[in-house]
Parts: sequence; C-alpha cells; structure tokens
Amino acid sequence: VSQSRYGAENDSILAMKSFQQQVWIPGDKASEIWFDYGGDDASASNPTYARYQDGVKEVGIGAAGTLTDTEGAALSWVSDKRELILAAGTSPIVVTNQMFSRAIDSFALYDDASAFSYTDKGHKFVQYNFPAGDQTWVFDGTTRQFHKKQSRKTDKTFGRHRANCYAWFNGKHYVGDYENALYRDWE
Repeated sequence: VSQSRYGAENDSILAMKSFQQQVWIPGDKASEIWFDYGGDDASASNPTYARYQDGVKEVGIGAAGTLTDTEGAALSWVSDKRELILAAGTSPIVVTNQMFSRAIDSFALYDDASAFSYTDKGHKFVQYNFPAGDQTWVFDGTTRQFHKKQSRKTDKTFGRHRANCYAWFNGKHYVGDYENALYRDWE
C-alpha cells in the first residue's frame, strides 16, 4: 500500500481486496483495513493510504482464494480458524453454521479453497469450492443460510460442484468447469 507499512506483527499478507472505498489486507493471523487518506506520499506524514485507527482485526485468512466481494453487500472469506467471515464496514463477523464447521474441520487441507459470488433470483450467493475436501458449499447472503452443491463424477459418485469460476455476460450466467476448462451457460 504505497509507502505505508502493514502493521500486524509477525503476519504475512495473503490477499488484498478493494471494497467500498476501503482496502482489506488479510494476513495469516490478522486483517487490516485501510482507506484513501488523500495524501501524495511526499513524506511519511502525508500518506496516500492510511490504516483505520481500529483497523487491525484479529481474524486472518486461511484460504487466500476465498476473499470475495459478495455482490457489493460485504466481503467474505474462510478464516485461519476455518470459519466463514462476512465483513461490511469495518466489522468482520463469523457466519459459520454447525454443518459448514463440521465439513471444513474434516478436510485435511482447506487452504486450496476458492470462491466466487453471483446473484440469482434476487439472492446474493457465494460459492466456496474445496478441492482437497471434494466439496462445494454455497452461502446465501440474503437468507444467511448454507447449502451444499454437488456434481456427478465420471465414476457415478458425487463430489464438488464443477463450477470453478463465474461471469455474468449478456444477461446470462457462465461458469468455468474445473475438470475440462470448458465454459458453459449455467441456466
């Protein structure tokens, strides 16, 4: 962040996201929230960006690929404590339920997870893919409920959902398939 310094002690920056005129910088143990201070960086006392006075939060990110803008409503990510975090303003909150907790706790690895958000029929969703756990979980930001999504594999068993990335284009939902890199209309 320009000439400014990340302040969380003994922490590594794992992700960064601009959201509602803030910059969120989650590390492996804590997260920082910065804003446009308006300076020109000519000196340390006139920075372009500055950390909010209470801008260090004791929640890190456990899967860097999950830091996602939930369609303008909030930021979300899977934390270093294997919890789903939702942050609007400068207050991150845990929104994990028992089913999601049990599932993610059973994964040997979860730092390979990725996420994308989309809006469908008035609901704001975030889809979390856990490749090592072979599961997909979807958080409905409108109802604050979770559900699991699955796809049938070639061996006729079920595993994680095939959608790995998402785009809204020309009035249609498109997803990228993690197995064969094809893009398909999701309708």
